[in-house]
Amino acid sequence: MPILLGLCLLHACRATKYERVTLFKGIGAQIESGGLLMQTSKTFFERNEIAAVLINEAVTAVDVYYYLCFVIKGSEELAIGFPTSRPSANFLAQVYKEAKRFFPPTF
Repeated sequence: MPILLGLCLLHACRATKYERVTLFKGIGAQIESGGLLMQTSKTFFERNEIAAVLINEAVTAVDVYYYLCFVIKGSEELAIGFPTSRPSANFLAQVYKEAKRFFPPTF
């Protein structure tokens, strides 16, 4: 029983409590996440590093969902805007429109 309680406590402490994408016009974008006892993680991409902003579709065996991502120049990986939460398609579309105005595609 103590092991189960410890695992539950560990999971609760590591669970993501918030995720945030902040767009700075003419400067760049910041992706931030944090939790109850988890340290805040912040990643900033300068405007000239962002090649494009996309909404991608992920398909699993039981679900289909959309996510916001940034194509970063010189990187083989995408920067995911909300890596653990699954915001609605309408919300993502609003963020996408603003991000596209701030960071038009460069490829």
